Amino acid sequence: SIVSILFTCLFIIDASPSLNVIFFALFNSLFIFAFFISIPVATIINLFYFNMNYKMIRYTLGFILAFEAAFMLVPLLTALIFKEFFEFWMFLISAAICFAVGRLLIWKRPKNTTLYAKEGFITVSLVWIAMSLVGALPFYLSGEIPSYVDALFETVSGFTTTGATILNDVESMSHGLLFW
Repeated sequence: SIVSILFTCLFIIDASPSLNVIFFALFNSLFIFAFFISIPVATIINLFYFNMNYKMIRYTLGFILAFEAAFMLVPLLTALIFKEFFEFWMFLISAAICFAVGRLLIWKRPKNTTLYAKEGFITVSLVWIAMSLVGALPFYLSGEIPSYVDALFETVSGFTTTGATILNDVESMSHGLLFW
C-alpha cells in the first residue's frame, strides 16, 4: 500500500509541479517521524523487554563512535589545509568528544561477544542515533548552523544521502564543513 501511495503521489507531482513541495514536505515529515520517534521508541522497548547482551551492544557502539572520531580527522585536515583554524579547532573538539565517549564505552571488552539478530537491530539503531548526535557537533560548534536541531537535520541528511538541506547557500560554508 505504501508503494501505491508513492506512485500515486509521483503521478500527481508529474501532473502538477506545484504539488512537488507538498509531497516533499510530507515525505520529510514521515522520515523525521520514523527516524526520531518510532526507531527510538522501538529501541527502548526492545532494550527492556528482551534478554540481550548489553555489554556487547555498548562495546560495539563505542567502537563505531571511535571510528567516527577518526573520520572527523579528514575534514579537520581539510580545514587546516585551507587555513580555517576556527573550524579546525571545532573538528578537533568534536573528534575528542566522540573519541572520549567511544573510549569510555569500550573500556572493558565483554566476555560474551555473541551478537544475535536482536542485538544487531538495537545496535544499528543506537549507532545511527549516536553518530547523528555526535556528527552534528562540528556544524553547531562552528556556529555556521546556529540551531542544534538544524545541524542534526543536516547531519542525518548527509549520512543518509537524502540530499535535503536547510541551508540557503551551501557553498558559503567553510571547506572543512563542506567536506564533512
